Amino acid sequence: MITPELLKNRYPVFCELEDTHIQEFIDDAECFVSQSFPQSLRDRLLKVYTAHLLGVNYIIQTKLMVATLSIEVGNSIKVDVFDSVNSDNWFNLTPYGKEYLRLLKRSTGTIGAFSI
Repeated sequence: MITPELLKNRYPVFCELEDTHIQEFIDDAECFVSQSFPQSLRDRLLKVYTAHLLGVNYIIQTKLMVATLSIEVGNSIKVDVFDSVNSDNWFNLTPYGKEYLRLLKRSTGTIGAFSI
């Protein structure tokens, strides 16, 4: 079972986040990582997938803050559209997503991001 404490121990970059915030992303990751994996592998996949979701969330918040600042000073805004969540490109947005794909490929021999 993955907890915010375990995630913070593995990825210290998230230590300043509230446990309740991290738990929300753990819960989200639970919906996407197949329960058919052996528990030890599933736990690893859940940790890295949760870290990826937190990383993407940070990217989105940062871009929104930059967009807000651009509006305030009257500059134009360029809006990037993320690839679909079921796209491998989406996983390449963070090092954690890349690690998720690597683990998934190594364990299943598949290249795609999801194994349901």
